[in-house]
Amino acid sequence: MRVGLSLGLTRSVDHKVLWSAHQSAETALQERGVEAVARAMNAASAQLLRELSPGLIAQVEEDYKASQVQTH
Repeated sequence: MRVGLSLGLTRSVDHKVLWSAHQSAETALQERGVEAVARAMNAASAQLLRELSPGLIAQVEEDYKASQVQTH
């Protein structure tokens, strides 16, 4: 099973897109059925969030620091 995740960070003040990413992950189904699909999707989504979060967090921190410099 393949799961894709697209994330975007848009600054609300000026609607500028600061960061975006798309990534996909594959995971094998261990069993058949809806519960197995849900578990596989959950595992793949968690993996993608772990992989994409550092870049997103870094961009938030960078934008915050830049905004503090501009306001002082």
